[in-house]
Amino acid sequence: MHAATPPRADRDAVARAYARVFSSDDGQLVMAHLQGQTFLRTLTPDTPDSHIRFIEGQRALVHTILRFVAIGKGQ
Repeated sequence: MHAATPPRADRDAVARAYARVFSSDDGQLVMAHLQGQTFLRTLTPDTPDSHIRFIEGQRALVHTILRFVAIGKGQ
């Protein structure tokens, strides 16, 4: 089930909050850790499908955070 799309003003406010949080020193440290745990992870050909799906879900979440940070910064 998908949540209803929030009004643009709410989405923009949330995006600005993401930008503030992940622009701080601590936020950048956390984001670097998340990227290392997701994007920089190498899977082997014998990785089970369930594990691949799990990792792809994590990658999608980190990508969503990065997208909101960029929107919040006006990029």
